[in-house]
Amino acid sequence: MASRAIPPKAAEPLFRTGPRAVSTVAGCDATQRSWVAGSAGCLQNPSNQPSSASDYSCVIRQLCIRCLDFIVPLECAGCDTPVRFSAVWCDACASQLVSLPGPAQQTERANYPLIAARAYAGPVQHAIHRFKFGNRPDLAHRLGRDVACALKPLVPAAGTLLVPVPLTAHRLVERGYNQAALLSGCIAKYLGLKHRPCALSRRHDARHQVGASRAERAEQVSGVFFADTRSTNNRNVILVDDVITTGATASACAHALEAAGAHVVAVAAVARVL
Repeated sequence: MASRAIPPKAAEPLFRTGPRAVSTVAGCDATQRSWVAGSAGCLQNPSNQPSSASDYSCVIRQLCIRCLDFIVPLECAGCDTPVRFSAVWCDACASQLVSLPGPAQQTERANYPLIAARAYAGPVQHAIHRFKFGNRPDLAHRLGRDVACALKPLVPAAGTLLVPVPLTAHRLVERGYNQAALLSGCIAKYLGLKHRPCALSRRHDARHQVGASRAERAEQVSGVFFADTRSTNNRNVILVDDVITTGATASACAHALEAAGAHVVAVAAVARVL
């Protein structure tokens, strides 16, 4: 009896289609997608043919990101308008951004620069308010990318630590997350630096500083912070916060870090009040 030919098995498709595929993509939240988008800078010239396994990985990553962008588009950090995968701001918000001329030296302690990505105004102010008070931790990756770009000219040394300004226990429970710690973690990934979210602590709760004068802010944070000597001694440190207002908090944190043997090389934030 003649043997019956078995048809060859159909090739597995590169991208699955149908409800299962859509549900899988939709299940990828904005934080995950934003991190993937932010780390996809390895494909500098799409016209070049991949020459290694890592190059092929970059090509596949780019294709996946563009598929995600088409099915579940990211949103503008300032107004939630859909944007392309590599953008933080929509065109309307981008046109209202106020850039800063460069790092400003802090008056009280002129041995390190205060570096902010933007001025605290317009869409940036709205985005930070949503990030802190609107339960939007996903914005950390979008805003952190802006800060990472602002820090690049500083060329931090490979062993530099990123340390966030800590929240009080009460505020941490109230908010559910420390926005400065989320930012510093994202910036560390973008720049390939180390992140130490627990290197600084607060001794007690403090009043909200919104509306406080420079003198009042300085008094409220005086002696409040202390640093872990084991993780910061003889290390270069970049202090991270969401907004720089008067610099009082940054100065108090820097003093605590230096008392623990650290060398503060910069203070970085998403925005600075002009």
